[in-house]
Amino acid sequence: MLPKEDISLHCRELNRCNQRGGRLLSLVDLYKAKTMHLELAAFLLYKVSRGDSFVTGAVPGGAGKTTVMCALANAIPSGIPIRHAARINEIIDGERAHASCYICHEMSEGGYFGYLWGEELRAFFKLKKYGHILASNLHADTLEQARLKITKQNKVTEESFNAVNIYVFITQGITREIKSAWYSPGNGREHAPVYAAGKFNAGSFIGKKEHAMYMEFIRECAENNVVTLEDFRAELLEFRE
Repeated sequence: MLPKEDISLHCRELNRCNQRGGRLLSLVDLYKAKTMHLELAAFLLYKVSRGDSFVTGAVPGGAGKTTVMCALANAIPSGIPIRHAARINEIIDGERAHASCYICHEMSEGGYFGYLWGEELRAFFKLKKYGHILASNLHADTLEQARLKITKQNKVTEESFNAVNIYVFITQGITREIKSAWYSPGNGREHAPVYAAGKFNAGSFIGKKEHAMYMEFIRECAENNVVTLEDFRAELLEFRE
């Protein structure tokens, strides 16, 4: 397991994405709040902990895009540093850097730290082919809306769009919940729906044994109130050993 100070550094970098204050929620928080179905949470945890890239989406502000993005980024593999994609020169330098998780705080023209659009966003997507994990969010409710913003408005290639393995979309009503999730192995194949209308259907992308183990891990964390980013990260790293 990583030393505690490394876990603290990892979580401190995640908290740089926190624009609303308070404690960032973990995957266990999202499961307990019924934002994320257990089967989906276990699948995403398994995939991200093995280095898959991901994007979260929702049109309204405050729907939980950043919250879900950070909860997933907390599961990246051990020893992978978090870097914030903020300036074009830093992004291009990443092509030669040690494998990292690059976070784009939002795909937007907002002009804030870590917000990328146009040339910078195209450079960000190219990092995937250099062995980096990509994490971001955007204002989109569906995969097609995300595709339109990324490939049409920003001229990111379809190949780069499909190389990001996971797209997750959130709905906000009385409660927040994941309404759909899409997955691609990242080898040029288009994304397939793995979760929609409360039903999980990703059996071809994860073994039954592994899926069951990760569901049980999340249940045990929930029962033991392992909910902070730091505590969940420590438990996950020990579980993965």
